[in-house]
Amino acid sequence: MDSFENLFKPMQIGQLRVANRIMMAAIGTNYSTPEGEVTERLVDFFRARARGETGLIVTEGAYVTQSGKECSCQLGIHKDELLPGLKELADKVHADGAKIFIQLFHAGRQTVSAVTGLDVLAPSPIPCQAVQEMPRQIAKDEIPQLIDAFGRAARRAQKAGFDGVELLVGHGHLINQFLSPYSNKREDEYGGSLENRMRFALEVLACVREAVGRDYPISCRISAEEYVEGGLEMEESIAFARRLVDEGIELLHVSGATYESGPMMVPPMLLPQNIFAEKARELKKALAGRVPVAVAGRIKDPRRAEDLIKEGKTDLVALGRALLADPEFPRKAREGRISEIRKCIGCNQGCMDRLLMQKDITCLGNPLCGRESEYGYEIEEAAAKKKVLVIGGGPGGMEAARTASLRGHEVLLYEREKQLGGKMLPAAVPPGKAEVGDLRVFLIEQLTKLPVKVVTGHEVDLHTVEKFAPDAVILAAGSKPLFPKIPGIEQENVAHADDILSGEKQLGLGERVLVVGGGLVGCEIANFAAEQGKNVYLLEMLAEIGADIGFFYKILLMTRMQERGVELHPETTLKEIKGNTVIAEHRGEDKEFENISTVVIAAGYEPDRGLLASLAEKYEVFSIGDCKEVRKMLEAIHEGFECSFRL
Repeated sequence: MDSFENLFKPMQIGQLRVANRIMMAAIGTNYSTPEGEVTERLVDFFRARARGETGLIVTEGAYVTQSGKECSCQLGIHKDELLPGLKELADKVHADGAKIFIQLFHAGRQTVSAVTGLDVLAPSPIPCQAVQEMPRQIAKDEIPQLIDAFGRAARRAQKAGFDGVELLVGHGHLINQFLSPYSNKREDEYGGSLENRMRFALEVLACVREAVGRDYPISCRISAEEYVEGGLEMEESIAFARRLVDEGIELLHVSGATYESGPMMVPPMLLPQNIFAEKARELKKALAGRVPVAVAGRIKDPRRAEDLIKEGKTDLVALGRALLADPEFPRKAREGRISEIRKCIGCNQGCMDRLLMQKDITCLGNPLCGRESEYGYEIEEAAAKKKVLVIGGGPGGMEAARTASLRGHEVLLYEREKQLGGKMLPAAVPPGKAEVGDLRVFLIEQLTKLPVKVVTGHEVDLHTVEKFAPDAVILAAGSKPLFPKIPGIEQENVAHADDILSGEKQLGLGERVLVVGGGLVGCEIANFAAEQGKNVYLLEMLAEIGADIGFFYKILLMTRMQERGVELHPETTLKEIKGNTVIAEHRGEDKEFENISTVVIAAGYEPDRGLLASLAEKYEVFSIGDCKEVRKMLEAIHEGFECSFRL
């Protein structure tokens, strides 16, 4: 059994003693009211992480002035009227055993006036390329007002009972914008040299320190590097970190990037785990133990988290998405239940992708995330037990079977293929997608430990259903590939993307591969083929390639395809396949692609509802996932959970 002697060693942060080295990194939720008030939903969300034995929780960024608001329902700390809700949040997290900091936040140019109702502010009139709204340069006489707003917010945090505050000095937000030579082109004493660019941050820190006193812990979260040309790099970050410590911070929290280098800020699964560990090591070495260092960035495995501390790369590990996926991560690790941890797969579908659309967050793999107020912290048994038949062992079907069993129902799951997983199997094959398999393994292990009877390699018919005589049937049969109805589609050199990724068919021996369909599956199969050295042509009938791909993952995937020479053809429709020649239409004109060894179809799917009509005549039937409507894995898993929970 793993001991995790470093991970669960108490930590001293200034005058504050924290039970272990696991902290929750700030992550936006959009769970507050439009006025920034704490809601029951937000309280229960953080309570779940406290109950899971997270040592220190850092809330999402709480805006210190209206001009600094970034999301429509972001937490606020900009006025005294918010104090009762903030106090309730701190008190209830304390009651569940965790310490809690609140992050003080101003978006600067990384917001829009439609959210704030005010001018977008920045050190210099340079728009953030990810947001693209021209900011107004902050006048010199406005700077003291902004600094004072941080101080007043810190005083509110202390009054509300928070154990400390964290200044967001990274990720391209306001304080970072003053610090960065990329976003700060001022010619007064707040711009130019590093000493001048540090001035705003250090004056904010001094104001906050004066507001809360010497013994109140202050953390600073910094971007060690911005990963933009002309941006902040390690040499200046080290000098800045030393000044922060000189001026009295008690914790340095290391991260990286800005919105303009977004994939590095919230790294999708294409990027490595523990991505900022070496940056944290450099900063920790430079600070020579004067204050503890925490590091964020795709930390999802407790064994690796233990190693990061043991190897001296960090003092604390900051988990964000990992605690969305499993709020009991710390407790399960301490108790040696490693296989029971539902690991984050870095998909960003439920969290960052939704946040960028001004929606509330959730988690693809954890339907309870953010819904603790609705469903409770744990799944409880149902009052009346039923016999439940689940047809389909993909992600939705497995989650439905898992939840139904936890509710105390008798569950039988049938999967027509020899393996459980459905589309999770091909989804894990493209470059950088192997972590999809982590969630598949988790679900399979859960079913193994529960009294769920699983039958694979069996096609369900009415006789099978009648023999079990279920009280309820959950149809999770998935979807079937769509093939364009064009001449030549039946040729031997034509395959569906799923068949290639599953290994049922191989890419031809020739060098040229043509992919039909430029959505997520098409782009991933194009990248997959290009990685194997193929010359790849990607056809998409719409004007936009990758319209259904999340923002940060899309940036990375498009970059990888470009680097590997994938030739993109938007507004191009497949017309005919004649041997090794493909004929397509682009804006009314025919276009030929010759010497194509393999044509890969990734033109979408249609629901597989073959059994629905006959079953509905005799049984209570619930359709979930793709057999209800073709969408993504998130909807399948969440519908599987909801359906079984309400039985």
